[in-house]
Amino acid sequence: MIRKLALLAVVLIIPLTAAGLLSGCSGSGGDAAFFTVSERNSFAGNGLIAFASFGGNGLRYINTINERGGSVDTLTPSDNDEDLLDEGGFNPSFSPDGALVAIASRRGPSNDLYLISATVGDRPERLVQLTTDAGSDTQPIYSPVGDKIAFTTNRDGDNNIYVLTVADPTVQTPVDQDPANDQWACFDPTGTKVAFQSDRAGNTDIWIKDLTSGTLTQVTTSPSRDEQPAWSPDGSTILFTSNRAGDFDLWSVAPDGTGSTQITSDGRSDGYPQWRPDGLRITFTRDRQAWVADPNGANPEQLTRTF
Repeated sequence: MIRKLALLAVVLIIPLTAAGLLSGCSGSGGDAAFFTVSERNSFAGNGLIAFASFGGNGLRYINTINERGGSVDTLTPSDNDEDLLDEGGFNPSFSPDGALVAIASRRGPSNDLYLISATVGDRPERLVQLTTDAGSDTQPIYSPVGDKIAFTTNRDGDNNIYVLTVADPTVQTPVDQDPANDQWACFDPTGTKVAFQSDRAGNTDIWIKDLTSGTLTQVTTSPSRDEQPAWSPDGSTILFTSNRAGDFDLWSVAPDGTGSTQITSDGRSDGYPQWRPDGLRITFTRDRQAWVADPNGANPEQLTRTF
């Protein structure tokens, strides 16, 4: 049984750096750090970006980098032993105050959700387990209010979106239990609506569920794959990934489904957009690397690179 959040803290002292940090170099304007980014990044209000990258042992680890490509740190370092069931993480999401990061990690028989400190020097590291379900719980994301975390779980046999209460994570409520593949949830600015991708209409589109009224709305109806929504801090725009123009690029759309606009057109694969809390910049992945840009796709900057 999951206990109250305050009782779930487990103290771990982990002195070594993650295997994923292949180089200590960092900087801006082309002097990018060496990483292979796995999926969605997360933007904090202080300009830090959390991302997951692969370590030499095949696990993913949570790292942070600033939006100019410097100050690289590892939040889930390896303890450098053969037991891999007590380290690593992926799908990071900053709390609204930037103090905590919600992650998914397999530190036992299945993927569960955890909270870790966003401060590397905060030792001993506090690890708080949020879910203990036998299914796979992944893709956590904080509400802008900070009182809820949405996540994807297959505990019911297929992928569904659930929402848990941060103050008492035993309170976990399904958003919509349709026999479809629902993933990559995000909240509107008030935390009362959830956007997510779903293939319930035949192909993957963006949908919105009103948590108060229960109203379900289909936002996109493209015959292509529309995925990984990210709701803007002012509520006016949802960014998403789509291959409707050929390869995967970033697109924007209003929550009512109007004004669909392509914002990147790079020949590489763009995905997993996330907003900076002030709405002035976004982060996304481009071919397994972390990038930042203006919300309209202008002024892109690469933060990480491979050898």
